[in-house]
Amino acid sequence: MDFSKLSQNEKMAALASAIVVVTSLISIARDWGSLMFLALLTGAVALVVIFAPQIMPNAKMPGSNGSLLTVLGGITLLVWIVVLIDNLGWVGDHVVHWDTIQYFIGLIAAIGLTWYGWKMLQGEGGQMRFGGQGGGPGSGAGPGPGPGAGPGAGPGAPPAGDGGGTPA
Repeated sequence: MDFSKLSQNEKMAALASAIVVVTSLISIARDWGSLMFLALLTGAVALVVIFAPQIMPNAKMPGSNGSLLTVLGGITLLVWIVVLIDNLGWVGDHVVHWDTIQYFIGLIAAIGLTWYGWKMLQGEGGQMRFGGQGGGPGSGAGPGPGPGAGPGAGPGAPPAGDGGGTPA
């Protein structure tokens, strides 16, 4: 993995994702709740999305990097907010406790992951694109020509494959 081949937004998203992964692991170990496993998963998947072109150059991603990182960052941020709301009483009583400080570091990293994913999405034209590059949903490509396409096909032409057998 060559960090120098990444754009500035990808570098910042990678850093935020790494912090999310580490703080999620700490939060799981410190019993912040099992929902933190989802934050750990989304942070790890974000790292895969960022480094996939270097690790697996021939792999097709299920969407643009900006779209994927924005969605992953949004899910991660939502998890961190839900866990914060669930533990709000404890957080209020322990504002300067190590667990609360590491939790807020992770929350800020989740905000950063979402923000840099959003910036990458804006750099790609601002449109969410999912489905890969081969004409999946959201790519603008239609289903392609149907079975009746080809020479002689068009309005009034008989359906392809109709050899004049028995009428339907």
